Amino acid sequence: MATDLSADEGLPKNPNMKYAELLFVLQSPSATGEEKKAAEKDLMKAIEDNSMAPYYEYICSELQIPVDQDLLSKMKDTNTTEKERLDEAVKDAEENLGEIEIRDAKIAKAEYLSKIGDKVMKGYRLVLYLFFIYFTL
Repeated sequence: MATDLSADEGLPKNPNMKYAELLFVLQSPSATGEEKKAAEKDLMKAIEDNSMAPYYEYICSELQIPVDQDLLSKMKDTNTTEKERLDEAVKDAEENLGEIEIRDAKIAKAEYLSKIGDKVMKGYRLVLYLFFIYFTL
C-alpha cells in the first residue's frame, strides 16, 4: 500500500497530479464535450490562481490553443518576482546561515519551480542536488 508522505508531513503535493488528469481529459477522444469544458475551466483556474506561466505555455502548445499574452505576461511577472525573492533567500542563507537553512531555502525554490511547472535545467539540477542532500543526511 502506497503511503502519501506529503499528507503525513503536511507538505504540498508538487507536482499536483490533478493537473495531469485534467490535461488527459482534455486530450481524450472519449471524453464528452461537457467533461472537456469542466476540465478546461478547472485547469485554467488552477493555472491562473498559481501563476503557472511555464505550465500555461506547455498546455497551450499541447492543446494547440492560442496564448493569452496579457495573462501570460502577468503570470511571468509574478513568477519573476517570486524567483528573485527565493534566489535572495538562498543567497542570504548561504552567506549568513547554516546548512539546514540553506537546504530549506533551496527546497522552497525547488517546490516553487515544481508548482509553476518550470522545467528549466536550473530547476532540474537543483532537484538533483536536493536528492543528494536528502540521501546523505
